[in-house]
Amino acid sequence: MTREQALALLALPREPAVERIRELARKAELRDKAQAGDKDAGDGPSPTTPSGMTAPYQKPAHRKKTKKPGQKKGHLGQRPSRSDHIDASYVHSLDQC
Repeated sequence: MTREQALALLALPREPAVERIRELARKAELRDKAQAGDKDAGDGPSPTTPSGMTAPYQKPAHRKKTKKPGQKKGHLGQRPSRSDHIDASYVHSLDQC
């Protein structure tokens, strides 16, 4: 609250000023309870905390993939068709074993 806002509150008649002060007190109490609840909960950092600012042991564990790797059963697959024309044929023999 700024100084001007406080002076404007004091300039009000008594009853509206009292109601406004009580309203501000309720808001402050709710904010204090929320902050105290956050500290007592111990659930870790708030959702707005950057990931790099959170300790690794406070972060949730990595979830494993449930999808099996590789080709699925019944899948025929795809490959290039076999060519009828052969460009060149070479015989490779070993010089040493």
